[in-house]
Formats: sequence, C-alpha cells, structure tokens
Amino acid sequence: MEGQVSPEVEGSYAFLPVYSPDGTQIAYLVNSSGLESVQYTLVVQDLPAGEPRQLGTFESVWYLEWSPDGRALVFSAGPHLAQQVYGYDLVNGASTVIAQGSEPSVALP
Repeated sequence: MEGQVSPEVEGSYAFLPVYSPDGTQIAYLVNSSGLESVQYTLVVQDLPAGEPRQLGTFESVWYLEWSPDGRALVFSAGPHLAQQVYGYDLVNGASTVIAQGSEPSVALP
C-alpha cells in the first residue's frame, strides 16, 4: 500500500501505525500538543481512505496492538512507573483497564 493515510494537521504528527488483522483498518496515535507532550490521541481509520475516528486521549501510549479478531485494540498507557494495559472495545466504544504494567501482549486472549 502506498501513500499517506493520516490527515495532515499543522503542528501534529501521527505515529505507531498498526494494521488490523484483516487489513481493512489502521490504528495510530496522533500528537497535536508538541514534541514535549506525552498526551496522544488514539485514532482508527478504515482503509483505503476512510474518515479518522478519534477514540480518546491517553498518556504515554506504548505497544499498540489489535486483538486477533480485530474487534479491539490493546495498548499500555500512563505514567512511566504506573503503566496500565488498556483494552479498547471497538464494538461498544469503551476503554477499560485490563492489567497493570506495560506488556499488552500478555493480556491478549
């Protein structure tokens, strides 16, 4: 796949793209508060050119992954010494803390 997916927004940048298991969506993070900020907006977008959907803003997001069935995202977020693993259910639009720590891969079913 070629070309830019995320929209261009002055002063912002998108990073950490991950494709859904079936390849029809992409999830990524957007920082719109400057290089020193650790607040990132989680975005999901249908491919090839769907509208970006903002799912929420989280602190210091790492290890963004899709669930094997493509119905959820799993990631760690929070202050360095207090990271939590979150699950974001794309069906009901809710995020929940599912574990303490920073290794979402151990929280996947």
